[in-house]
Amino acid sequence: MSIPSQAPITSRRQAYRLLRPHLVPLATLALAADNAAAQMSSALFRGPRRQRLDSKTRGLAVAALWTEGAAEWVDANESPTMRVFEPYGWTELLVGNLHVRIQRDTQRPINARRSRRRQQLPDEQLPLPMQLNELAPVTNIDILADLNSDGRVSGVYVTAPLGKGHAWNAIEVDLTPARRMLVSWQARRVPWLDSITRYEEVAGYDDLADRVKRLEAVLGRTAHLNPIDALHGEDDQQQRRPGFRVPPRKKPQTGNGAES
Repeated sequence: MSIPSQAPITSRRQAYRLLRPHLVPLATLALAADNAAAQMSSALFRGPRRQRLDSKTRGLAVAALWTEGAAEWVDANESPTMRVFEPYGWTELLVGNLHVRIQRDTQRPINARRSRRRQQLPDEQLPLPMQLNELAPVTNIDILADLNSDGRVSGVYVTAPLGKGHAWNAIEVDLTPARRMLVSWQARRVPWLDSITRYEEVAGYDDLADRVKRLEAVLGRTAHLNPIDALHGEDDQQQRRPGFRVPPRKKPQTGNGAES
């Protein structure tokens, strides 16, 4: 059986039905990542340097923390309808027949992979059963964080890219329940905020610059240490989550040998 070059695109209503249980938690993780990135930016950059570098680094930090938080959330909750997919070292999600990318809304150069996504062709690294399922063809979905002029997350949207536009009108995620959920998660110290929270706490150190200099010397001798772990201290992580255990990351789905 050959992979179809063209296939029906999942409708907006059906995509929303599949994604609805996950949208507010994913938006909550976007807000948490945004807060952490803003705090780190304030700690590292001052004055004109901040104005020059902030726009270049903030969005990337938001995207990196957001996707890592999403992976930890999926692993911790063991959702039966959502799987982590990391064929290129960047967290993506599989929900039913939807192949979901999480990213900030910004212009990117079009490479071969993005061109395939915009043509609604299945990624060649997806599990073969997904690629070959003619009854429920893969639809490529983007969950986007819209950044305002200050580089802060101002909205979260779901789109289905198609050519130079989109297959249907964007689905806007209500951030009000996401903000409430973030307060609850922070109070409970849930494990899927672990990477984001550690990043944010490091930004709060008054002597961050001195710690970074000491860390550079330490990492020269102990390259196995994660920089954020080293800044925290190895004992700190064990004390911060008394009510939860962060599960080990599952092996990501890659290649055609992955299970469907």
